[in-house]
Amino acid sequence: MSLDGWRAEDHDRFRGAGSFARALTGLARLAEYELLPIVTATQNTDDEADALRERYLAVLRAAGLPRPRLKLLPMFRLGREVERTGGYSPADSLADLPPGAFDPTRLQCHSCRAVTSRGVFVCPLLVDEEGARMGERIDQALGPFELSHGACSTCYTTGMTCGNA
Repeated sequence: MSLDGWRAEDHDRFRGAGSFARALTGLARLAEYELLPIVTATQNTDDEADALRERYLAVLRAAGLPRPRLKLLPMFRLGREVERTGGYSPADSLADLPPGAFDPTRLQCHSCRAVTSRGVFVCPLLVDEEGARMGERIDQALGPFELSHGACSTCYTTGMTCGNA
């Protein structure tokens, strides 16, 4: 489950009117069945991370999650965010980093793939991005992927990793 703001007006600006309320209703239903999802939330404000985390946690507790699990993610300049920010530039690439400057094994794309009805992609964030499709089947997507997409630079600069370890 993803939230793009701790207030309805912020989230709904990204996901559409009423989507914040529907997301919280869905989370409350999961909690009724004692399921504890990891809620991913974007840092789309200038708030300090600790303060923002507390705001999200308060909203999740109020929605009925007694022990919310929250992962804060940076805003990736993908999808509708391209219209607001202009997206990534060609300079936003890790392809030319010197050897040893970055440990790619920290990223989910090193050992995981996103399998969809449209094929296998290097990263769930890049399913709609050109060049991220690695093949039709998982056996075609087992090799390395050059970290040349702009979103890879967001992971690098923020120290972000998708893994839950």
